[in-house]
Amino acid sequence: MKPYYEHGGITIYHGDCRAVLPNLQRVDAVVTDPPYGINAARDRKSQQWGWRDYGVNGWDAERPDAETLRACIAKGKSAVV
Repeated sequence: MKPYYEHGGITIYHGDCRAVLPNLQRVDAVVTDPPYGINAARDRKSQQWGWRDYGVNGWDAERPDAETLRACIAKGKSAVV
């Protein structure tokens, strides 16, 4: 897995935590913004409010299950979810 950013002992991976975390050893911090399950990707013309449309649908249709959240928290010494 290729880091998104790496410099001075800091490494950042950008991607779905379900794909990234299994490839890493225990880390200092997990910072993640999981889907809320509110279907924010639906067509609602949110660009009019200054939101950016990345053209990806369905990413926020469901909340992650408890096991996924536990895995995020367990992988890091600290976690921001």
